[in-house]
This record gives sequence, structure tokens and C-alpha cells, in this order.
Amino acid sequence: MGLPNRLPLTKSVAPCATVVGSAVSSVLEAAQASIQAVPAAGIQLSPTYAYSCAPFGARSCTSGWTNEGAVNAAVSATAAFFAGAQCAGSTMLTSSAACSAAAQRCGSARDVSSCSIEALDAFYLIQGAIRRNGAVLSSLIIDGGFNAFFEADRDGIYNKTVGIDALRALRVAVTLVGYDNAQFFWWVLLPFGPAFGRNGLVKISYGAAGVGNPEETYTLKCRLSPNAPTQLQMRPVQHAELPGCYWYTGQKGDWVAGVVELLQLDILQFVSDNAKLGAFIYLDAQQKQPDLSRPLEGVKLLVCGISPEVFSTVVQLECPPGQTVKGFSCAVCPDDTISTALGSAPCQPCPLGTVTLGSTAADHDESSDCKPAADYLLCDKYIGITNVSGVYPVTINGKQHQVYCDMETDGGGWLLVMNYNRKAGTAPRTKIRSLDDGFPILNSTELGVDESKSLGPGGSWGTMDPLVLGALPKLTEFRFFLRNGAGTMHLKSSEPNSFKYITTGKNDIATSGYTRDQATVPVSGLQLLRMQPCYTPLAGHTQATLTGLVRAPTMEHILAFEPNSMWVDGVWNLPAYNTVAQLWLRGSGGRPKDCPPGAFAVGWGCHICCEGSYKAAAGLGGCTACSDGLVTSQAAPMRGRVASVHDEAADCKIAVPTTTLARPGGGVLNLYTDPLLTAPEAEAVCVLAGGHLVSVTDAAINDALQPLSQPPFNLDMFWLGLWSAGKRADDTANYQWLSKAQDSPQFQRVMYMSLVLSANPQVVAYGLWTWGWFLDKPGQAYFWASFPEALLPYVCEQL
Repeated sequence: MGLPNRLPLTKSVAPCATVVGSAVSSVLEAAQASIQAVPAAGIQLSPTYAYSCAPFGARSCTSGWTNEGAVNAAVSATAAFFAGAQCAGSTMLTSSAACSAAAQRCGSARDVSSCSIEALDAFYLIQGAIRRNGAVLSSLIIDGGFNAFFEADRDGIYNKTVGIDALRALRVAVTLVGYDNAQFFWWVLLPFGPAFGRNGLVKISYGAAGVGNPEETYTLKCRLSPNAPTQLQMRPVQHAELPGCYWYTGQKGDWVAGVVELLQLDILQFVSDNAKLGAFIYLDAQQKQPDLSRPLEGVKLLVCGISPEVFSTVVQLECPPGQTVKGFSCAVCPDDTISTALGSAPCQPCPLGTVTLGSTAADHDESSDCKPAADYLLCDKYIGITNVSGVYPVTINGKQHQVYCDMETDGGGWLLVMNYNRKAGTAPRTKIRSLDDGFPILNSTELGVDESKSLGPGGSWGTMDPLVLGALPKLTEFRFFLRNGAGTMHLKSSEPNSFKYITTGKNDIATSGYTRDQATVPVSGLQLLRMQPCYTPLAGHTQATLTGLVRAPTMEHILAFEPNSMWVDGVWNLPAYNTVAQLWLRGSGGRPKDCPPGAFAVGWGCHICCEGSYKAAAGLGGCTACSDGLVTSQAAPMRGRVASVHDEAADCKIAVPTTTLARPGGGVLNLYTDPLLTAPEAEAVCVLAGGHLVSVTDAAINDALQPLSQPPFNLDMFWLGLWSAGKRADDTANYQWLSKAQDSPQFQRVMYMSLVLSANPQVVAYGLWTWGWFLDKPGQAYFWASFPEALLPYVCEQL
């Protein structure tokens, strides 16, 4: 490597002898130049502004600065380091007012958004950093002979080493800007002004003067702000079939070593992967020695393990039509957008009044995929046209169907897809309606009417087949209405698993949280409890209904969801009440909606943030999750959800126990019934409170928990943290504490209970406490079964 080009301008020694500041500013100038592909001399940063003002008073003319301290400051206060010399000046600022004035002159706009540190402990790492980032911060230990040497021969190669304790020895921060592997020296930019050496540039032999000391040598990798100009041509890559791997086509001037360094790859893996693909020519007949010196221009190469930093500065992922870049992978374009060519540009919105259909790339890869919205809206096509509920025509797959639309509730536009009106003491079979049967048409909503015989076209009884619902476009919201002698439940939600079950008949949740008998669990089912912390109450909703829904041990008020029936209440006992139950769906054809704090926009409406999240400002944004172990409801979900519990970060609070019991042997047992949580969420609450889910290690603790089955609690089940690797659940000698780590084998054993329990007699998990052992004997469920996604009360143990 000859005389370096694109060098930062040589700086003179600044006031207060801030040589570290001068060297770091040169490193940052080179870093910015390398990612903008411009001469570093055109970027002039202030060597004293950050030293003086980041923050003011942290350093003085006598305090000094270490290399490590300076690069750490450059990462934590990047904006201050990129203040220009013209606006911030190059003299020491001696007051906070002077710092503020300089900041105002410089403004807030910066081409560089952030930087990261890389410590360098080997000469080849230093050389690679110079090639990639333009410069490296290091230091020299010099004495009086250093100046004399270069006064005598400014082009000489300095090869002397002195200890820091030697007479007149001094450690000086410098910038390494190049190297020469033929004569074994570094090109070093000194902060002594242009009169020293050749315009401030000197040659130092490898290892001489302490240069490259691992404790003093760093590079800074920086990222450009989103709108910063750059002439750098990022290298395109495309997704490969292997996870974490991409296809890269070699460009002019590429060879193995250059590609490996540019993309920061493991050279052995790179050569091995591409040798298998036939990318190289071999030097021997046995094909054991690939020729790695040949140019790779035009060769399709597999590259694996590209780091996030390289993605940000060197390569650009290109996605096929119908997809867009999402992180370090490609994702299908969002609804109502298209991408028609290979590239990295974002998907473009469809013209006003048009929408896309489907969720595959093929549904978003050409202009014709944007179709007139009016052709695909259902009941929501009448929003703004009428507020009268009734039977209206809609088009499905090019054919017109008569459906019942609710045009009054929550802005209207609701399509009726399930309707049951059943008398108490009866349990008629449900009806899965096909398109030939037609959608259910609302008739009577009076309690005590038996509509179970109203089955054919125009009839009111039944549920639309999930296969029909899954083919309907643009559905985003569902609304559930249940009224009986216990009260009224009226709510809407867009909870993904519940919605998936409604529109497909399948679910990512393996069970609703309940078993029908001792041997089986439903293979699919909508878990209404999972939807509970994400629902929004609507007019007429009785706040106590969900309490009864969750707690009713006889299942009289519980809606059970089974593979052959989407909505049935009272499946275990003959219903005690006359019941009206309805399910409504609404599409996403609405305009973007500004929702108030505590609520987010979905489709045509606003929904209250889910449990454990908040939204502090009005607008289109989504809700922000609370930190692990914090909750927002504090009894809100069970007694009627309100947005005011989710409208600021302060709403994320430590959960409050419902009751506290004495723990045998010391400590306490805290019962939490609100909000109901999944098993991992419950453990996070316990850990934050200084404990864990309770472990029933002996009969005394079991007895201490017995009152929770009695009034006023009446609990059938709740989460525990006990697990056993033994062959019998009542073999307490095998019980072990739940690990703190949620990804630990113990935690997984507890939380991921599944049908394997019935199939594998060697695995006994006890993650849920009931009145009796979870497994009566290996391979047979006792009574209840639940899964980590279920929402349950829980007991934390604090010793």
C-alpha cells in the first residue's frame, strides 16, 4: 500500500494539548469519508468541541483524555464529535454558554447517526480496519530523539522503541492511515501540524514506538443518517435457500481475499461453500487445491454470516418482486402495496381507491394486483352510505350474496357470520353453513326464542364455514355478542390467534385451556381467554360477564370451541339460560385512523392497547410493550377495559397480589388473579417481585394452597413452577426448582406441556396446580390440562 489517499487534513496541536481529540477527529473524518466515498479532507471536524462540551465540565486543560475514553465518548455522544470545525471552532470552549452557542451554530443535522467501537489486537486487524474505515486510533511512545529523527529525514522509517518510563518519554495519540507490507511500516498522521514529516505524515516500523499497542488501538465504524448523501455503491445480495446465507455476484476487481474482507466472512467457510458449488477452478487433478487468485467478476457466490454492520454499510439486500426488505430478510409487501421489480426499494402504495388481495408475493408483484376496493368490500362498503342495519348484497368471488349488515354498532360495516338463539335446557346441534346455505340472516334477538330449525338459505341458525371466511378478503376485526340470563358480553378484538381460528378453523394455540375428559384435549380451538386482554368493550357489555366466563366451574357460561363447532355454550351441561350468540366480522378498507392515547388503529376502528402495553400519544402508531414483569390492567380486564389504563408509560406497574398467604417454613405465597397471564408472563412477574412461581415440594405447601379453591377465590387452576423428571408426578423426591432463565430446559419442560404428555410415559410435567396431581399416572391426564399460552391466575413464592 503506497502513500494513502483520501487523507484527513493534518491538524496542528490544539489548545490544552488535546492530541487525543485531534487524533479521534481524524479517525472520524476518515470513517465518514469511507461510508460516503468522498475525500476525508472535505470533512473537517472540531478537535476540541467534544472534548470541551460532551458534556461541559467533564474534562479540563489539565485532565487529559485516554484513547479508550475518547472512543467511548464518541459512541455515547456521536453528534458532539461530528460538529464541524467551521461552526464549533478549534479552540477550547470554557463555559456552558459557549458550548450552547456552538451547538446552535452547528444545528442538529448530522450525516453520521451513530458509531461503534472495535478494539484491535493484531496487525492484520489494524490493516483491515484501515482498508474498511479509513483510519485507526493508536498511540506512540516517543522521546526527544523522535523529532530529531524526522528533522534529519522526513521520509525516513522510524524504528526506535523507548519505554514510557524513559527520560522525556511521552505517549502521543496518533492516527494510522496506511501501511506498507513491503517495507513493514505504518503511515502515521501526527497531530503536530503540516510542517512535521511530510505534511504531518510519517513512517513508523511495525512494532516500533509502541505503535499498535492492543490497549491503545481502536477503530470506529459509523453509520450514515437515513437521508445523508453518499457516493458509495452498496453491493447487492439476494436471499439464498440456506438460513443466514445470500447470493452475491462478483464484481470487477473482486477476488477471494477481497470479498472475504469486504463482507467480513469466515474465509474457510467461504472457500468450502463455494468450492462445493463449483465456483473455483482447481490447480490439481484431484480437485483439492482451488485457484483462489483468479478474479471473481460475474461468478455467483454463496456468502454466509454477513454481520449487521456490513449490512448497514457495505451490502444492500435485493428482494424479488412482491417483497420488500425487512431487517436482513425479505418479506411480502404489506396490504395495498406492490413491488414490481427486483431491488431494495420499499413497496409502493396502490392508487387511491384500490387494494391488494392475498398474502403471498404473487399477490403484490404487478400493477394489476391493485384492484378496485369497492369490488372487494363487504358490509363496510356501505359505511358512510347508510346507518340502517339489514340485508344487503355483497360480491364474493364474482357472485352476489345476500348478507346481514350491522350498520349501527361502532361505526357499522359488520358482517354477520354466526348466529344462535337457543332456549334454556336445550342443546341443539350447531350448523356449519356453506355459501350454498347462505350467510345467517338476523331474525330475533329476544331471549327464549328457538331458532335451531332455521337452517336453509335465509335462515338465522348457524356458523359460516371457516373455509368460506378464510377466503374473504381484507378482514381485520371481529365482534362477539353473547346475551343470556347472566348478563351481556359485547366486545371487539383483532387478536391474531382468535382471528386465525375464526377464518381458518385452525389455531397456533394447541388447546383452549380445558380438556373434555381425562384422556383427550381438543386439537384446535379458539382460546377466548387469550383474547381477553386484547378486547375492547362495546355498548351493553356487562363488566362481570368475563369473571363468570373465566371462573364458572360448571362451564354453564363458558363458550367452548371444538373442531366441529365454532361457537357453543354449555357443552358440558344443559344450558341454564336462554342464549343469543353472534359473531360479526369487519374488513380493513377504512382510511388510516388517528386513535387517542391508549388505543391503536385496526381496520375501521380504534382498539384499546392489549394488556402489558401502552400508547402515550394520539395518532396512527401502535402500542409499546411494558418491560418484563410489569402489567397495566390492575383489575381492568376483568371489570371492563379502558384506554386510560394504557395511555402513558407510567401505566406499566408492578402487579398487585389479590391475596397473600403464609408459606410454611417461611416466606409468603402471593396469589395474582388480575390480569390473567401466560406461564412465561407469570414467571416474569414473580421474578420482578423477588421470587418464582410457587413450587409444591411437600404436603404443607399443598395444604397452604387449598384455601384458594374455596370462596371467595374458587380457583380451579393456576400456574406453578414445579417440574419433575421422574416417572410419577407424586414422586416429590424428583421435584426441582424452575430455573430463572426462560430458555432453560427446566422452564421449557414446565411451560411447553402438550399432547406428548399422554404419549410419553417418561415425561412428567407439573406446571399447573389443580386439586389433585396433574398426572395421575404416567401417560394419563388427571383432569385439567393447560398450555403456556393459556391465561391463568398464578401464585408467586417469595422465600
